Amino acid sequence: MSTNDAPPTRIMQRPCLESSRLMDQGRAHLGARRLELSLQRFTMALHLCESHPHLAGYKYQVLEMLRQALDLMDEMVEPLTRPRVHIVGEMGTVVRQLGRLDEAKEAFTEQYALAKQLQMEHVMCRAISNMGIVNYQQALKILEEEPKTALREKVATDRIHLAVEQLAQGVELAKNSKNVEAEASFRESTTRYQQVIAWESIGYSRLSLCYTALASLDAIDTARDLGGSILPMSCFFHGRVLLLQGKTKLALEQFNSGPRKDGELGVTTPTMAMCKEPSAENRGYLCEIIGAGADLSMSDSDGYTALDHAVSSGNSEAEALVLKGLETQLSLSRSELESLQKEARLRKGYREILQEKLRPILYQRDKHIDCIKELRRAYADILSADPEEKAMFDNLKFVKYTDFQSLNTLDDTSHTQYRRMLGAIELLLQANPAIDVQKLCIWMDFACVGQDSPGIGVSALPFIITQCDAVISLVDDAYYDRAWCCVEAMMISQLQRPTSRHPIHRWYEHIPLKAKHNAENTTKWGLHRARGMSLIMFLERQSRLLGEVIS
Repeated sequence: MSTNDAPPTRIMQRPCLESSRLMDQGRAHLGARRLELSLQRFTMALHLCESHPHLAGYKYQVLEMLRQALDLMDEMVEPLTRPRVHIVGEMGTVVRQLGRLDEAKEAFTEQYALAKQLQMEHVMCRAISNMGIVNYQQALKILEEEPKTALREKVATDRIHLAVEQLAQGVELAKNSKNVEAEASFRESTTRYQQVIAWESIGYSRLSLCYTALASLDAIDTARDLGGSILPMSCFFHGRVLLLQGKTKLALEQFNSGPRKDGELGVTTPTMAMCKEPSAENRGYLCEIIGAGADLSMSDSDGYTALDHAVSSGNSEAEALVLKGLETQLSLSRSELESLQKEARLRKGYREILQEKLRPILYQRDKHIDCIKELRRAYADILSADPEEKAMFDNLKFVKYTDFQSLNTLDDTSHTQYRRMLGAIELLLQANPAIDVQKLCIWMDFACVGQDSPGIGVSALPFIITQCDAVISLVDDAYYDRAWCCVEAMMISQLQRPTSRHPIHRWYEHIPLKAKHNAENTTKWGLHRARGMSLIMFLERQSRLLGEVIS
């Protein structure tokens, strides 16, 4: 008789017999200390039962057999082994499906602890997420089975809040694992990459369930601070539920909040998170949150706004949505929007060139290479290879010192600044007799920045400073009240920090006797356009990052 002609009872019996056979084989392999083969048989048996819903009762028998096998494993398998991590997780999944939530929580807790010790981040992600959904299920069970009292509401609410924390941590671990696995090329990690993407998506869905449950309990009249580990997207889902309840003010508090680094003022809001990662789903969410009135002018601890993140990630659709939102929220003109867009692209250029291209060269400053020469070569290569960068930043230009000496006049009738510059360079040569005057070259703004279109020359200032062997600041009473002068001072002060064993940059200040200076006092930096200060403060952070390389 063909399989198609087999009675239903025989069809049902076959998976049972096969699963039993697999478990018997697994125990036999375990007794012979063939652990890999035994675990393979146990896992096959579990998957066989999970693929046949009508065998729920048989799952219980398989679980008991598995528990006996684990007791044997305790005698011969080290607690900290990768096979044990996986088998404990499988046990947790089965008992959760059977409704035995306390046992499931115990299994997932053990799996998380083992995975953490073994540094298996992708397994930690799955374990903590499963712990979260178990807490959610326990909360629902409390609400369904216990009499309605204030204590019942509190216990259930606290349990759901714990689930939110655990699920948020699971999503964060999934994101971290996704970034690691995305760089791997071998098959196992490619499969694992798909797994962590799935767990990230599952985590968001489960968070949404939790927030919906909280809303039904009317337990989120005020935004609950879940600590620094909470993800921006968790704040979004929380706010979304509040918005659906008509609690717009509370929803906006969630939309305009997010994780905060210790000691930092900025936060990563949901809008920023959505702009970082282009997807149709995130664009849909972004439309919702902008329509609700989320603040698009906020910046994170690195000085990045939602627009900056959209530009940096190449997310043109999100960029257009944010610009439209800014136009509505701030009543900006077309020219003001273009200015914001330009500044966002400048910040992207600064970060990519300073931190991704030039910073690695500075790491090699103690390896006896001509670091300045390498910085100049790298910068020239960047501009020649990228037309977009070349359109924003000028290349390195200079004037030979011997030519500069013959200019005679540059400023007023008394040649004040020209004489100061000559005097400062003479002092430099006296202090450094090894300098070859014939090879000495100078960068100065009025000679090296195109006066008809100074934008790209001024924007390139941080890169120019990085490529100079020495910087001489002509300090006067107003020097540290000029914002770009402070950028100059910040950049070079970080680059020539004395903590470096082999400093390659030098900074000199030519100071009149009565001049004041204070490079750290950023509160008095003058700037013609108030909005431009955000760009200056961004460069301050970039310069401090460069300084971390030197120290």
